[in-house]
Amino acid sequence: MRVYFPELSLSGLPLGTGPVAVWKGRVQPLQEAEHLEEILDDIYHERPVMMRAGGIIAHRTDCIATHCRHSWMEKLSNPYVEYKLEVQYGGGEVHPRAHVRDPVVPLYKRQKHHFRDGALCAYPPWLGVWQWKRDTVVNFMSHAVEWLVKWTVWEQARVWIGPEMGHDRSFLLREIRPEQECHCGSGKPYQLCHRLEDEKFVRHSLKEKILDRVRVNQPV
Repeated sequence: MRVYFPELSLSGLPLGTGPVAVWKGRVQPLQEAEHLEEILDDIYHERPVMMRAGGIIAHRTDCIATHCRHSWMEKLSNPYVEYKLEVQYGGGEVHPRAHVRDPVVPLYKRQKHHFRDGALCAYPPWLGVWQWKRDTVVNFMSHAVEWLVKWTVWEQARVWIGPEMGHDRSFLLREIRPEQECHCGSGKPYQLCHRLEDEKFVRHSLKEKILDRVRVNQPV
């Protein structure tokens, strides 16, 4: 982390959480106006981008793609936003967590690609994008920094560039197999983590919808 993200300093352990390392600092993913549209188009089309030290995203020098200009690019008022992050990782199977501390994300906006604790959701954990026996916090940060670019575009142009995964529990139950990693990033199989809770929630929601329909159709 010190080499690739020198602006993030190891800040010790948060009280009451056990042996979890915490890094705090600022990251500004977009800094190059010259290749801005190419970078955004590459992320939009899921093409790889270059990650420089400090979490700076740049256009790959070996990119041979034909880029296009999107209408939502005109709505970007300031793509060069600097974010203050807090990153936590305990060194085990539980995925690292990153919270945006500044600019503050209001609660009503956290339904968009955030975990329930407010941490940013940089990838679907059950797809094996990040694995604790293979990857490091630096690998996680590459996904988190790209998420910040997508969030910047969403905030200013109301477009989420790149693919999206649903976060509602009905979708998660359909999408995640019982033996796959849980969507919460615990590293545990879904069937041993949040699957039962999600099933109960969906059943309760369905029951409430049925009761609402009965109430509406009752004679006055």
